[in-house]
Amino acid sequence: MPRSLPPLRACAALGSRLLAAATLAAAAPSVLAVIGMPQDGDNYPAELVLTVWDPVAKASYTYDTGVSMESFMETAQTDAGYQRFWTLDPANDRALAKFMEAGTAKDRLLWYVAGVDASGFGDAGDYRVATTLRATTVQGQTSNAYRQLMARPSIEFATDATAAMATYFADLNTDANNALNFHGARGPGGAADVNYNGSSYTIEGQQGYVDSAAQPWRMSAAAGIDLTNPVGRSSWFYLLQNQGPEAATDAPVIVDEFDNLTNDGYWGLDVLNGRYILSYSLFTTGPSAAQRAFAASVGRTELNGGFRVTALAGVAALATEGRATIASRPVSLGAVTLDPVTAPVPEPASVALMAVGAAAVAAAAARRRTRA
Repeated sequence: MPRSLPPLRACAALGSRLLAAATLAAAAPSVLAVIGMPQDGDNYPAELVLTVWDPVAKASYTYDTGVSMESFMETAQTDAGYQRFWTLDPANDRALAKFMEAGTAKDRLLWYVAGVDASGFGDAGDYRVATTLRATTVQGQTSNAYRQLMARPSIEFATDATAAMATYFADLNTDANNALNFHGARGPGGAADVNYNGSSYTIEGQQGYVDSAAQPWRMSAAAGIDLTNPVGRSSWFYLLQNQGPEAATDAPVIVDEFDNLTNDGYWGLDVLNGRYILSYSLFTTGPSAAQRAFAASVGRTELNGGFRVTALAGVAALATEGRATIASRPVSLGAVTLDPVTAPVPEPASVALMAVGAAAVAAAAARRRTRA
């Protein structure tokens, strides 16, 4: 039987938050740092946001990477490979400094990266989420989060995207009461501009706390799908899309993994010298011996243990932000290896499932071009 659109109540609640953001932007001069959300208009592409959560201290930290979901889909799945780093330094980020102030133990921290586009009207591909997912560490097993995700009905995913995940970002953008929220209202001040990227420190009870009743870290409280991993452990990355109104009510969400012909792309977060190092890595298809040697000499997120910096051999430099680049002299980071963590196991996937996902992505892209 045909599917219906997400509940109007969820859409209305999100709409009120977006209206508040638009009103705020119109009323002030200068510039506001905002998390990009297509619901706000054509000039606000969906952006990828890092959330780090301390469930013991009941505090969460967010960081706007400044990378649009759309551009990441194009650049982070190529056969040429892709790698990028973000260094988060508490000396330059008051929100992060507050989050780390209490000496938060690394072994209790959870993190995830996600972006959301919930700007459509229910056609296939109108609701999209790019996200990490809790990885399994047992060889031969499929993670429980992946099994839950593959069984999630598309119509319920559409509600997850609007009522929980998009609302979470909208709450961060519109909170004017938290002096340590530098998204939206607490940004540099003025008109909303996605080119300015903020961060936030939020505690339980404040607007934009990640473990609110909606539980966006589980996609939604109803979904219960864990998007987080412990700091020091890596995660694959997935693009989730809804099916169209013609699909059956129990039709599953469309899942497409970020990868190329031979490798999977993965995110990682770890702590190095008092700073958070966030990275995304996708190795090139069929790397040559020289390329493998270069990759081995560069600090990167390892599948077997968070972020790792090996002894640099004079062929690579790691910028504060951006990709690893060839250089005549290495940056002096030293030979540091962080505690190893068991490697996450790739989720099983069939050629048929990949074909369905690819077809759905292509169809959605065609519709968007037609609308434009």
